Amino acid sequence: MNLFKKNRHEILKDQNILNKYLKPYKNMATKELIKRTHIEEFQLDLISLFKNHYKFQEGMTKSNYILFAYRDGVINRCKSYNLNNILGSEEY
Repeated sequence: MNLFKKNRHEILKDQNILNKYLKPYKNMATKELIKRTHIEEFQLDLISLFKNHYKFQEGMTKSNYILFAYRDGVINRCKSYNLNNILGSEEY
């Protein structure tokens, strides 16, 4: 799955994503939501690495899609969420 070939509008309209990760933005227009979020693919399971205090373990080298929800309009104040379970089960 190459997220960059997928329809970002459709992904950000997904009710699972809105309800689970983006509740404060649920009633926002998708065009505006795109300005407040970013989705990036990484070849390393960064969230697991962070939770494991930066200690690398087997199985951490796999494709992961992370949603960054900006706070106060900047990326250095954002929340991040792993979207693999949701994006892996949906067709976009």
